[in-house]
Order: sequence, then structure tokens, then C-alpha cells
Amino acid sequence: MEKRKIIIDTDPGVDDALALFLLARAKNIDIKLIVACCGNSGVANTTRNANYLINRFGIDAPLAVGLDDSLTPKEKRLKLDMKKIHGKYSGLGNLEIPNFSVDAERDFCSEIRKVLDENEKVTYVVFGPLTNLAYFLDKNPEYKKKIDRIVFMGGVKDRVVEGHVYSEFNIGMDSVAAKIVLKNKIDDLVMVPSELGHFAYFTQKDVEKIKKMNRMGADFGKMFDGYFDRMVPKDCIATHDACVAAYLIDKSMFRELPAKIKVKYFKEIHCSVIVNDIESRKPNCMMVVDIDHEKFRQMCFKYLKDFGK
Repeated sequence: MEKRKIIIDTDPGVDDALALFLLARAKNIDIKLIVACCGNSGVANTTRNANYLINRFGIDAPLAVGLDDSLTPKEKRLKLDMKKIHGKYSGLGNLEIPNFSVDAERDFCSEIRKVLDENEKVTYVVFGPLTNLAYFLDKNPEYKKKIDRIVFMGGVKDRVVEGHVYSEFNIGMDSVAAKIVLKNKIDDLVMVPSELGHFAYFTQKDVEKIKKMNRMGADFGKMFDGYFDRMVPKDCIATHDACVAAYLIDKSMFRELPAKIKVKYFKEIHCSVIVNDIESRKPNCMMVVDIDHEKFRQMCFKYLKDFGK
């Protein structure tokens, strides 16, 4: 089986943790590099979380530290208290992780260049804001053609949700980075909208099932217990970044359409979002528009249940 080689740009985050777990367990994925980005929390903390998850999941890939701030001025960013969303401890819900030194003093641009120089057909996957990728493309334009595909979680399928403009996190935190990536006119760009994680959520029953599976399930149970998303029913778990992982592992459970996407600022939410036009004659990406919820859930259950076998 030919494995898809990937670079992961992530800001763990509970849903990031589930995404990393799925990709680590997938037989058709080869993780070449993980880059920590700022987003769900500062880059020092997301680096610490990523290092813990790499060791916990047995991922054999180096970790590099990305930029410590987004490219968008603070006054134009989405304003959220992330501790209310990803938990009171490190950002991994109610899971407390040990304090230990992090060996991640690698220049992330150098590490990305190294992976692209040594491998063909590398997919760059972004779970958090597009900050690191935008910076890399801006400073290393000659490497744009070496990236086979870019897949990112962010933007929206439906701009208005519950009567209001939906302030999606990743683009809201760094719209400048999103604009830079789009200006680069990437040949193979895939957007996995945030709403997919609201469609393919875990129910309370699912969470209880996961907790009882094994030690890994129990750990995810602790993460889920401290994770909140107002767009899913109470005590249910949104799965945003995990949907991206599932797309990379098994594209057959998704439906996608060509779309023209752009970054637009909305005064009513004081930040920008990506809006789309699926009727455009000049699409600039593929947008994932639907997911087979049950197939996705069963994939997650199987990977968790099989851990350690």
C-alpha cells in the first residue's frame, strides 16, 4: 500500500488530538513532520501538547515550533476564551499531562524544506490557523510547487448559522494568513469547513462507549469532559479536525464540490471568515460539503478499540 506523506500543522486542542490519533493509526498515512502553531493556545503550550500526543500515540516524526503569534493584528482577530472550549488545564480538556522538557528547537521552515526536498507528493495538512503555512510560502516561494496538496480545516460552508454570520475560529484568528495562502493560487487546495465537525459529532452515548474501551478511550473521555462547543447538543462532542484526518484516510465517506473561496471581513462579528461560491466558473479549491456520519463514527471507534493490540 502506497502511503500518503504528510506534514501536520496543529494547535492541540481536543479535536486536534483525535485527528492526530486517527492519522497515527492509519495504515495509509506516513507522518513526516509535525509543526506546532498558535491558535487554541499559545505556541509554547501547543508545542507541549503536541509533544505529549506524539509520545502517547507513538508517532515517529520530528516536532518543530512555529510562529508565536498570528499575522493578523489583535484588533481584527476573533475574540474567544479558549479555556471555556478546550478545558481548564493545558487545552486537552480535563486531561492533565505531565510537565517535561520539549525537544522541539527546530526551525520550522528548515524542517518543512527538508521534508519537501527528500520526498515527493507531500500533503500539507493544517488543523489550526494558516499562520505557519502562509509565512513559509511567503519566505520560500520556490517551494510552492513542491507541495502536492494542501488540506486545511477552516472556513464555512454556510455563512449564516442560526441567523448570524458564523465566526469560524481558524480564519477568524488569522485572516491575513488565509489571504496569503489564497494569493499563492495553490493547484490542489482542499477546504474542510468547520461545520462538518458539528454534523459528525459524538453523542453522550458515544462518549460513554469510548471511555469504557481501554486506557486510550479513558484518556479521550477526560479530554471530552472538558471540551465545549455551543454548536452541538449539550454534552456532545464536535469533531472538527478529526474530519480532516478522516478525509485523508478515507475520502469515500465525503462529498466535495469545486468552489471559489475568499476572505471577507464582517463588522458585526469584528473579524473575517472565508465565504464560498460553488457556482463560480473559476474555482480555486475543492470544498468538502458532506460527511457520512456513521462511517466516520465507526472509524473512530475501531481505531480507538484497536489501540494497543
